[in-house]
Amino acid sequence: MTRVCFSVPELSVYVPSVTAAVEDVAQQLRQAGFPFTPEDVARFRGRYGFDRVPVERSKRLGGMLAEACGPLLVRLRRQGRPIDRIVIARTLDLSWHDEHALRDAPEIGDTPVFALSQHNCATVHFAMQAAGQLLHAGSAEGIVLVTADKAFHPALKRLPHSLLGDAACACYMTREAGPHRTFYLRSVFDAGMDAGLYSRPENVKWFQTTYHFAIRQLIRTALRECGLAVGDLRFIFGSNVNRTTWEEVASMLPCDIGLFYTDTIAKVGHLHGSDLWYNVHDAVIRGKLRRGDRYMTVSVGLGSFGCAVHQY
Repeated sequence: MTRVCFSVPELSVYVPSVTAAVEDVAQQLRQAGFPFTPEDVARFRGRYGFDRVPVERSKRLGGMLAEACGPLLVRLRRQGRPIDRIVIARTLDLSWHDEHALRDAPEIGDTPVFALSQHNCATVHFAMQAAGQLLHAGSAEGIVLVTADKAFHPALKRLPHSLLGDAACACYMTREAGPHRTFYLRSVFDAGMDAGLYSRPENVKWFQTTYHFAIRQLIRTALRECGLAVGDLRFIFGSNVNRTTWEEVASMLPCDIGLFYTDTIAKVGHLHGSDLWYNVHDAVIRGKLRRGDRYMTVSVGLGSFGCAVHQY
């Protein structure tokens, strides 16, 4: 558990305009030699709540990163805000032609850049925790956190229970006051799942059987350590793994499913590590998150989890 206070005064989101329906993704997978049956399509559309996912066809991963963080860097420099580091949080390994992830973003100049991974889709909270500690220690005044992933092979568009899309988000983290105030962070990692789906079969089976309980425990622990109750939260913004996951967790807490922000699952699917800030941004522009609201973000990776408590 980490108690550090920082704010996020600026957010930037990039989602490709081209989308693919569940049926399109299924066809791509079958053409590549991977199973995706009509029964799978019906389950993904029905129980899991997916409809379409964004697909990046023209830009490399670096181009997506540049779309998310380039305009943000320009705005921050015009405002005279310090940018001490850029932190990239990613889920997928870079493909061979994307070895320099930010080469398409000349706006970075000589700002130091480093990347974090290994916590799968929960790397976003691990990166927030690392950046928050740097701010808390006085080693930085302002940090730009960028999340971005692109499925460079059809097989990466599907997990057993998730449909994944391409996207990138960037946020500016500072100790100064800002709209989104974060005052609690926690990351949990199961070492038995260090290789994701390629971990030992018994470990994968255990994770898939118990991960609802792990999410519930993570949420309850965060609430207890912050002195809050479920009713004190306006929303829980979770990874868009699928609608069924959050229905199950809601029944276990227990609370109403409306506490979980599932509004974007159908239109964009699971955006790897970009889900959280994309969903927060969506709630703000739609007027669903109001001044003074407390909210929680929860990320779910294969063997890893993260959460944070914020106030808008």
